[in-house]
Amino acid sequence: MLGSISLDINNNYVPIELINVKNEQSILTLLKPLKKIHSKIQILSYLSEWCPDCINQISSLSKIYDDYKNFDLTMRIVMDYAQKKASEKFIKNNDISIPYSFGELFEKDELLRLKTEFYKFRKTVNDNRKWGVPFHFIIFNNQISKVGIIKGEFNDAEIRTYFLKNL
Repeated sequence: MLGSISLDINNNYVPIELINVKNEQSILTLLKPLKKIHSKIQILSYLSEWCPDCINQISSLSKIYDDYKNFDLTMRIVMDYAQKKASEKFIKNNDISIPYSFGELFEKDELLRLKTEFYKFRKTVNDNRKWGVPFHFIIFNNQISKVGIIKGEFNDAEIRTYFLKNL
């Protein structure tokens, strides 16, 4: 681990944690939705339609996307652990304009979850939450060897401050 980015904002949210990617192939699989996208900052958010924290986070995520989409920032959502129709309904009902794709698992199944690349990767970064969503990847200057992760909800003010310093 490289540490976390501290912006002197006092909150109960999860800070951005910088990691060195040990198993580059595992993260390449997870970051596939960003494969051909080049921008200064890329955010990939793993969410589930039934997750209370994801529901709480989605309006901030959408607002950030709307505010920064014309800058050198790219965002994508991966909907996981739910049927495609339920995920699509979540996207539509929340009026989300962020491009999205589907994850590895189309149901909330604890045993199948253990076999996913997402679960395996989360364990390498000590994310011991049961389902691990929301989970955000932040890629800096297309360098996947050094990645920012947020294991849970981010603080809107903290992430905006970070963008203003780095865009």
